[in-house]
Amino acid sequence: MNNNDISTSSKAKISTSTNDIKAFNKKALKEEIRRLTITNIQLINNKLNAEITKIKLEANKTKLINEKNILITKREKLQAKLTEAVVISIISI
Repeated sequence: MNNNDISTSSKAKISTSTNDIKAFNKKALKEEIRRLTITNIQLINNKLNAEITKIKLEANKTKLINEKNILITKREKLQAKLTEAVVISIISI
């Protein structure tokens, strides 16, 4: 860095730190656009994957709740049959 806050260490990129504004030459600008585009594509893919995972989790949650409700109904029916069998065995004694 020199006294004007201009980086002279890289010929591909001239960075000026005036009010956080960077100045790029054409080659460096193209490279920065390419890098940001790749990052953006990765973020979009991550978002889509997260949405797909969320949908799958919601479907699994619904399926598990339905299975739980079926098991609760079966348990209640078995308890009713057991109670009936106990009452019948007490009456027949």
